[in-house]
Amino acid sequence: MFSKKFSRKTRTLSAGMPILGAVLLCMMMVNPAQAARAIVTKIALAYGNTTPGGEKLSGSVDEALSGAGYSAVESFNYLDTTSSESFEPKDHTQSIVRTHKLDDGTSRVFISNAENVNNESKQWASPFSKPTGDRGSIMGFKVPASRLDANSGMLKAGSAPFTRELSQSLNNTFAGFPDETHPSSLAWLPDSSGPGSKGGYLFATFEYNGRSMVAYYWNRENPYVLENLREFKFSSDTALPRFVSIIKNKGMYRLMVSDSGHSEFYQALPMELFNGRNRINFEAFRRTNDLNVDNNKLPADSSTPDGSRRAFGQNVYFIQDKDENLFLVGYQNQNELANGKDRAFLHPVTVDNATGSVTVDSVSAIYNYPSPTEGPVAAMIGTSVGGLFGGILGDKYLPGYLVPNCEAGCSHWVSPSGKFELNKVAHYSTLFGTDWQTIIESRHR
Repeated sequence: MFSKKFSRKTRTLSAGMPILGAVLLCMMMVNPAQAARAIVTKIALAYGNTTPGGEKLSGSVDEALSGAGYSAVESFNYLDTTSSESFEPKDHTQSIVRTHKLDDGTSRVFISNAENVNNESKQWASPFSKPTGDRGSIMGFKVPASRLDANSGMLKAGSAPFTRELSQSLNNTFAGFPDETHPSSLAWLPDSSGPGSKGGYLFATFEYNGRSMVAYYWNRENPYVLENLREFKFSSDTALPRFVSIIKNKGMYRLMVSDSGHSEFYQALPMELFNGRNRINFEAFRRTNDLNVDNNKLPADSSTPDGSRRAFGQNVYFIQDKDENLFLVGYQNQNELANGKDRAFLHPVTVDNATGSVTVDSVSAIYNYPSPTEGPVAAMIGTSVGGLFGGILGDKYLPGYLVPNCEAGCSHWVSPSGKFELNKVAHYSTLFGTDWQTIIESRHR
């Protein structure tokens, strides 16, 4: 499969670009080794144009993040969760990520849920002394084609229930899963570009017990299973991997795994990562550099960047503008009580073209979004169930925990046409009639 793509691409280049061929021939006569490297690089970059994960905005990052603000199109939908995800101190939804539009017109939403821990070290003293339900979990939900815009793939305004397909307890009695209480972050990479994709790769960080990032494969034809592929261990045994993000930027895949004070960066050539095999080749990832800097120095309630701090917040993800300038966006709620304003913290990213080393600059801009308690969903929840837990949290706090907010989990998705969508999830499930459901919110211009 790979050899056919390689030869086809080569024929296209040589047949369609005779002038370039002549120039390269002259270069080979002058410096054969240098010319050979140039040819390989051009072929690799050309091959990279056919691989997934390189979506870029149609405009600037500022336009995208601003467009998800107060005047955005809103979509509220309901994940088919259970009573296990309802209110319990220290338990909460931790992250959310959505997939691209699949070949059957549907999409998926994945969330991770953290469960309570029983000591100050945030680990189970004896993992099997507690029932399976006390581990964290990863859950997947089907987004029907009717809820997606036929052209852009963006979630439409309105609301609908999303059926649960995957419910994976993080118990090491299941092969490929650590005994984990706190799955912190999720990231997604499609398995192929174009309309024929059936699935992709789900990256998950396991912060407390697993202390690693694990990559899984998921496919809509077998939606109840995550196939374990590869574990990435932090170089530091004391680090707690919290964040993960992956993107294809300027012809190179870039993977980041971080905690609040330590970041590790990897890169991979598209033609090595997607080398024609059944699954991507994780050996293609090579670590370029580490950064030991506090990633959460900026107070969540600060409204002005001071030029010296980072704020990865609860979740952080790569994004690139129309010119493929690279950034990281950290998401966090204003006061960490889920009833303040949700915020996005923008960090410019610089990549050394020679070594691939990544530098993350301090916060350059802060974007404010409506408080979770401002919307009609919060008002409805506060009226219907506020009194139930009012003695525990106080009525003014409860709606913030049951409606989508960036203290629970936020991520963004960029469509193939460059449109930006911000997705948020609530801390806990809510009882609607006889069904437990967790609300998600999507915002876009």
